[in-house]
Amino acid sequence: MKKVLPFLIILISFSTFSFAQAGTLDSSFGINGQVLTSFSQPEFAFAPSNAIQKDGKILVTAVNTPDINFTLLRFESTGNPDSAFGINGKVTTHFDVGVWGSIATSVILQPDGKIIEAGYIYSESYFALVRFLPNGSIDYSFGNNGKVLTYINDFIAITELHTIRLQTDGKILAGGSSFSGSHLFRYLPNGVIDSAFGVNGSLNLNLGYRINDLQIQNDGKIIVASNHWNAETFKENFAIYRLLTNGNFDSTFGNNGEIFTDFPVDATPFSLGILKDGSIIVGGISTSATLVKYKSTGLLDSSFAINGVFKTVGLITYKVLIQNDDKIIGASLYGYIFRLQTNGLLDSTFGINGIESINSTSLFSAALQGDGKIVATGLTGINNVSYITVARFKGDPSTISIKKNISIKEGNTGLTAAVFQLVLNKASTLPVQVKIKTIDGTAINGTDYNGNSATLTIKPGKLSAKVTVNIIGDVIREPNETFSLVISDPVNATLGDLDTATCVIKNDDAGFAISNATEDELNQTNGIKVYPNPVKDNLQIEGLLTTAKTILSITDISGNRILSTTVTGSNYNWHISKLKPGSYILEIISDGKIITRTFIKQ
Repeated sequence: MKKVLPFLIILISFSTFSFAQAGTLDSSFGINGQVLTSFSQPEFAFAPSNAIQKDGKILVTAVNTPDINFTLLRFESTGNPDSAFGINGKVTTHFDVGVWGSIATSVILQPDGKIIEAGYIYSESYFALVRFLPNGSIDYSFGNNGKVLTYINDFIAITELHTIRLQTDGKILAGGSSFSGSHLFRYLPNGVIDSAFGVNGSLNLNLGYRINDLQIQNDGKIIVASNHWNAETFKENFAIYRLLTNGNFDSTFGNNGEIFTDFPVDATPFSLGILKDGSIIVGGISTSATLVKYKSTGLLDSSFAINGVFKTVGLITYKVLIQNDDKIIGASLYGYIFRLQTNGLLDSTFGINGIESINSTSLFSAALQGDGKIVATGLTGINNVSYITVARFKGDPSTISIKKNISIKEGNTGLTAAVFQLVLNKASTLPVQVKIKTIDGTAINGTDYNGNSATLTIKPGKLSAKVTVNIIGDVIREPNETFSLVISDPVNATLGDLDTATCVIKNDDAGFAISNATEDELNQTNGIKVYPNPVKDNLQIEGLLTTAKTILSITDISGNRILSTTVTGSNYNWHISKLKPGSYILEIISDGKIITRTFIKQ
């Protein structure tokens, strides 16, 4: 039975609720949106970190007992283990120090596809990093045969690495804590400590600090989320600080680079994200807050939620994600995932009134796919056994639109390609299909252009596709003509702003002379007979070529095309009773020649 949020009564109208909306489990992944992994029993297992590759494959760090070693899993985008990675999708790394094993807590991807997994040696004083090639084999060019161990000189061997980040120059930041305080190291791309950072490559904060997360601004400055013990109030509080690229505190942020936020009870920040304007979202635990927003200067943003704080009861936000539209996603204990609007209010278009949850599950990490879907990891408890959990939630679907209206010159002969471009607002991990159809305007299908009606597919990862419609060239002077392209019935996407676009066929032909000859005179030319004239219901046309296709069209005296057809026989009976009384022009196009006739409709 789904848990009930103590701070929210949820009313569901099944007649209006969309099971395809963002925040619901993605049934195309694993079994009903989830993948549970077990190694041995009895055991305790959970996944503290994950990352998404460009090809949609999912990397997951795993902690499991009784075998405590660095474990890295990779899944296909469908949720199946990736057999091309390690052994059946699993890579285990052992470090030759300590007797209790090692715990991996973080994983990141390099632009070249290499993978860095980081954590610590259990009950020892070491940060530990290892780098893999894309296939899961160790990259021996990194550190000492692919591994890096950094000793923390602490009198009590309690050291934990909690987070790593990659700078744009390839340098690696690793943050964590020990008994005596927090530690932030920077490594060169080859795994050697960067002595230009802080003091001999590290920044150490005193007792009471614990680095849980960090992010890098676009300008290279470093935002760090830590808890801090307040000796005056005897409580832990949020501590956020900003560093310059060299590791020094940024004096323009908060109070000489630091800000502290006190709550009525102990509070710990676990994760942070940076919005487009430089504002900072911090998620954590407190009985009075789970998300806090700070301005880029370090001040609380009072316009967010209630005085800068999103307050709930029972949610521990372990991971904060920022969407491209600056909406905020939180993943938390007890399997809750929620989304806030930019103003800090729950987003009702996500899950059920902004919140979704998974039974018997706790979520410790999450990552955004390129298509906006959310992959969350943690543990699920079943019969006193915990399983590594990977769950995927739907994001906002891609939208598909026609980019713009187009125009093209008609040409005198042959075919000229008119090209419409269909665009997605973001790539999808699934093929996007849409029906396309051309519709006559003043231009006639088969006479002025070759119509198109089909189902078009945009492959996963792609952002656009082209639709080509061939324009039929002629040498008839006529007004510009139009037809439309319509898209409909999208699959794995929704229709965007422009689902109908117009193509203007620009006439580029010289004029023609309108004959005022009598019917007998007309019928003496080229052996073609057109009668009767005047005509009431049926216009007879005889003597047409049978060796070539003939295009017949009727325009009014102003040059507006009214009717058009294509014939292959020598005679044609044209039923024109629907034409209004008046003077008209018959155009006969065959074998590259054009003959015009005027007639009167009674």
